[in-house]
Amino acid sequence: MERKTFAVLGGDLRQYWVARGLKEQGYAVKTFALTDPDGPLPQTQTLQMVLAEADYVILPVPAFTGDGTLNAQGVEVDRETLLTALRPGAWVFGGKLGSWADAAADHGMHPVDYLALEEMAVANAIPAAAAI
Repeated sequence: MERKTFAVLGGDLRQYWVARGLKEQGYAVKTFALTDPDGPLPQTQTLQMVLAEADYVILPVPAFTGDGTLNAQGVEVDRETLLTALRPGAWVFGGKLGSWADAAADHGMHPVDYLALEEMAVANAIPAAAAI
């Protein structure tokens, strides 16, 4: 079986735990603009380097901030830069992808918006309501 590579980008501690869990399962994992429990991790690779071989890309929830940049501390990556750095054929998972998902599909990627999936929306409704 061919070994798949994951890229985990930005976000909050949930992204750190996803990356850690994938590594513990034996997957190849590259990270960009990731935060661990002690704070932002230093960048050792460019976005393009991290995404060059990524079969699966895990974006944060929400994937983008209000100004349209990747939801990540210490870097400013706009939607278009992310789009052009992705490999055609890559699966891209994130939350609140909006129209960016259509653009990604038009560029040959397979976007999956967590919050557009009914099972995720229902499961997320309870903690979201509790936070209000």
